Amino acid sequence: MIPKNPTSQNTRHYWEDARLSITTFCLCIAGVFVGVYIGARTGFDVALLPMLRFISVTGFILLSPVGYRTLQRRLGWQYADTWLNSDGFIMLMAVIVAVLMGKMSAIIGFSLHPIIGLLFFLFLAIFAMQWLRFKSVWWRIKMALGAVGIGIFLASAVWGLTPHGSAYLNPLFMERLVAEPKGLDTLFHADVANMMLTYQQASTGLHGVPYLAYHYASHWLFGGLSQLIDVDILGFYQIQPILFYPLFIYALMLFGCRLRLWFGIPRLLSEDRWVWLFLPIGLIGVFPYYNQLNVGILWDRYVSSESYLLALTVLFILMNMILIVIERVQSLKKVPTSIDLIAIFLVIPAIAVLIGFLKISVLFVFMCAYGYAFIKLGWYRSVVMLIGFGVACGVSFWTYRTVEVSNFVEVEPFAYITRYVGFANIPIWFVMFAFFLLVYMAMRLYDMKLRSWADWRTAWTSHRLIDVELLLIIMLCGLFPGMVLDIPTWTAGYFSDVQHWIAIGLLLAFISPFMSQHRLWGWIRSPRLHLINKMGIGVVVTIITLFLCIFLLINITHMVANMVLTNVSIRQTIAQNQIPIMPHFDGVFQPIPLSVVNEGDRRIHTNYITLIALRQLAQLPMAQKSNTLVYIPKENTAYWGWMPCHIIPLAAPAITGIAMVEGNIQQGCPVEGYGYSLYEGINNLSQMTTTQLCQTVKSLGFEQAIRLDTTTDMTLMATNITCGESDYPTQVLFEYPLP
Repeated sequence: MIPKNPTSQNTRHYWEDARLSITTFCLCIAGVFVGVYIGARTGFDVALLPMLRFISVTGFILLSPVGYRTLQRRLGWQYADTWLNSDGFIMLMAVIVAVLMGKMSAIIGFSLHPIIGLLFFLFLAIFAMQWLRFKSVWWRIKMALGAVGIGIFLASAVWGLTPHGSAYLNPLFMERLVAEPKGLDTLFHADVANMMLTYQQASTGLHGVPYLAYHYASHWLFGGLSQLIDVDILGFYQIQPILFYPLFIYALMLFGCRLRLWFGIPRLLSEDRWVWLFLPIGLIGVFPYYNQLNVGILWDRYVSSESYLLALTVLFILMNMILIVIERVQSLKKVPTSIDLIAIFLVIPAIAVLIGFLKISVLFVFMCAYGYAFIKLGWYRSVVMLIGFGVACGVSFWTYRTVEVSNFVEVEPFAYITRYVGFANIPIWFVMFAFFLLVYMAMRLYDMKLRSWADWRTAWTSHRLIDVELLLIIMLCGLFPGMVLDIPTWTAGYFSDVQHWIAIGLLLAFISPFMSQHRLWGWIRSPRLHLINKMGIGVVVTIITLFLCIFLLINITHMVANMVLTNVSIRQTIAQNQIPIMPHFDGVFQPIPLSVVNEGDRRIHTNYITLIALRQLAQLPMAQKSNTLVYIPKENTAYWGWMPCHIIPLAAPAITGIAMVEGNIQQGCPVEGYGYSLYEGINNLSQMTTTQLCQTVKSLGFEQAIRLDTTTDMTLMATNITCGESDYPTQVLFEYPLP
């Protein structure tokens, strides 16, 4: 597949149209997310100011390509089409700038958000002026309606999904911790992000802050953005989909638009109905979700894993940049310029590291494809490419060694098939698993009209099939870990699922040129085609379309119904037990009239008070928290009886942002992963005296402790202990009566 070389004027018009179309669509989706979130919290505190700050950050990032390009033209800057000013790289830099501003805000003591806010309003004004002149009102209505449909589906999937019996994100997540305590994964990720904020160390903080080998780039990013908008980590995790799902769609469509130029100059994106028809199919899927679960396909990965979603987003941005470098090198007759050399030697390896720190599985698959292209396309003959590939391999290996989680080391051939699929289900599994890959391959091979072995050989040697080859390599490499190692299905899928999204990106690029060139509907209407054949083909097409619409409707209905039912269940429990409205982003205590508490309500009311107490500790200054550990004796059943044994150790660090002393999991609790193995062999003393506690705290390198006890008069009391002094002075921070 050799890229075409359209004129710069046509290309610029193409990109301006694509930029405005994608930005309009993604802003609409972000707006739908905001509406669903506020609607789901109707009757509860919404914390308007942090929400407005986050909306401005979202708009700043999504509008940054439009704003940058317009300012570039207005200021008269001359530019070439390089990776440095590509839309994907601009958005990636906008995200990093916002994160660094959040980090700087915490250091200097005041928020730098007003700068982001001013840029947002500037970019919004620029976009509005262009948008009002862009297309017709009917086009805008159609775009908004499509975004509403996809946005409602994604918001319902992200905030209402309860996969595998647990809960991830929810607009009423804090309320759910009181009413229906769940959320192992969310508490784990908030825990790691909090430890990185407070102690600048990736850890779960159950006994000090030992280093946790994990892909923690998303936790670092979320921490910086939470500081920018001034919300706690758990609160930020609930609202971050407003930004990152539209950003993912933007990067995916950007990758498709870049590839469309490789197939010749296509129609403008705003006028291309095939792309807009296919996009919801790619995002929602064509098979019922429970049928996929039955054969080991966890379709929910991109809506249940923030790190995987971010890794895919950055991967599409990186591939877009690589395509630009390849186009420039080929157009310049294989003479890389300095800007291309920077990409080959520095930027591509650096972004590969970022992908690895987001999700090591995505980096593994990317490097497999990079290695195949390096050999197949003969890049090893170039000293520049050889050095660049060597640098990428070196930093990728370092990334793997840094974030390696060696929980799954047992070799077991075909473990994924035997444990989760079943040999009898392989045909249906493969069709579901590789559906979009198979569709793309069929379209490409049909388009190339390979009728003889000589045709195939020519296509192979001329690299006309390189896209199909790379897609197959990505699929095979993604399947490899699960086929040779005993990796749980939810982990193995982060390798094998990558081909699904690459295939969708390729189809976004190829579907319009394919349909335009072959005019299948015109062929069906051809007078040379017999009437009976026309009727037969028409029936087949109608049946396929009908089933596709039914499956899409089933999947959308399932997501929306699940979110509504979950929301209603939480509200009913809160109302029945007369729990006050939960403060959204602060720990201000609202007392419960003990007269309303009966024996059946006691546990839920205790959960509420315990959560409020932990959020009160979260309000302590960062300087104090960074030198403090929290100790919660195992006799404190208000805390240790709150959630199941495999979840509760993570709750205190996740909510307070303070590491613990002897907060590790209790012996005999069945759980794997989540960093619990770091704390094996640590004593779990029944009750630690003040002297024992301070000696332990100082041995871990800290000077203060906060003890959270349940007193004999049924009071939850937090006491601050200064361990740096010999007499260990204490101070009661607060006391809350328990029911």
